[in-house]
Amino acid sequence: AAAVLLVASGITDMLDGCIARKFHLISEFGKIVDPLADKLTMAAVVFALVLRHPGIWPVLVVMVLKESAMVAGALILLKKGSRPSESKFFGKAATLLLYLTFFAVMAQDIALNLLKRPLLPRWSFTALSVACCVAMLLALLQYYPIFKGIRTGAYNIETEQFEGDLPQ
Repeated sequence: AAAVLLVASGITDMLDGCIARKFHLISEFGKIVDPLADKLTMAAVVFALVLRHPGIWPVLVVMVLKESAMVAGALILLKKGSRPSESKFFGKAATLLLYLTFFAVMAQDIALNLLKRPLLPRWSFTALSVACCVAMLLALLQYYPIFKGIRTGAYNIETEQFEGDLPQ
């Protein structure tokens, strides 16, 4: 049931984005609230999975740290009259890896309940958890120069590109 709900949530989020772009219904409010809703969904799923699978708690910790830093950065930019940049490939890749991990854990639960045997060895979940943590930390490190560039004027938020020298 959780997997079905998660897939439905992802599909409706994707459709919402496609419709907004196709009919030019993109708003500044939506650019902020939609990613925030996505992050809250991910946090709820990771939290629920950690309750059932305490071994993946590092994923929750790293995700909370990363997203807290991202929200803090966004609030700083908004307070200064700017806005955060759009999501980037590296952020989307980290999110995809996180969702693949969610589904692997859920598939394992389903296999254990229905087939009475695991689909994947236990070490694979440790590997997925480590990969998720590394991907999220790398994404955060790659977003930092963009954040700094927006604050210093070296990053054009409209073109989503650096102009001139990259921030140090």
